[in-house]
Formats: sequence, structure tokens, C-alpha cells
Amino acid sequence: MGHGDLVLLPLTDITPITKEGRTMDFIFSCMALGIFAWLLALLGTLPVCTYTNNALSKTTCGCKQDSWLSLVWTFALFLIICLPLSFVACSVLLGGPMAAFEALHCCLVLPSIAKGPSPARLSPQSSSSAAPS
Repeated sequence: MGHGDLVLLPLTDITPITKEGRTMDFIFSCMALGIFAWLLALLGTLPVCTYTNNALSKTTCGCKQDSWLSLVWTFALFLIICLPLSFVACSVLLGGPMAAFEALHCCLVLPSIAKGPSPARLSPQSSSSAAPS
């Protein structure tokens, strides 16, 4: 297992072995965790979070507003509807341009790579290596 893996899933089998490399790995892991936490806090302050909370808490499935069943219902709606929809929206907004760029890159670059360098001229086979007909 690699050092500094925040989710305990190593990306590669190669990990830093020197003291300096492990130190930098730790520093970058802490920076990544800080950026992730900052982005979560930033997203949590967006008005859409408040609107979603208010809308979900109004749909109580006929239960009292602050009952345990109402809490479970709201949580289920959040997990089944809101989270998948927000994942799709984020995927389209963040992954869409990247996928479009990669598709363009594949269309423009891969055909020239697939052709490869022009093949060397093939020398005619000698009569000793040719099969008799």
C-alpha cells in the first residue's frame, strides 16, 4: 500500500522510498485534503443546498414535520433522487468538456499515429527462402 493514500486505494505500485519523497507525498496529500474540504464547504454554502433542504423537508409523506419517519423519508429522497441527479449534472458539466476534447484529440491525432511511419522498403525475398510453387 502506498504512503499518503487518503482513500486507502493506491494509484500505482510505485511509492516514494526516500525521506524527502515521503515528506512531499504527505504534504501533497494534506494539500489535496484541504482543497477537497474547502470545495465541500464552498458547495455547502451555495443557495441550492438551502433550497434543496427546504424542498425535501416539505415532502413529509403525510407524517408530522419533525418525526423520525419524516427524517427517514427525506433522507431516502435525497439518496434516491437528489444525489444521482447531482452526480449526473456534475459529470456533464465537468466531464463533458473533457470528453469532447478527448474525442477531438482522438479524431485528429490517432489517425496520424495509426498510420505510423512509412514502412521501409521490403527487399525481395531471396530464392532460397521462397517456397517452391
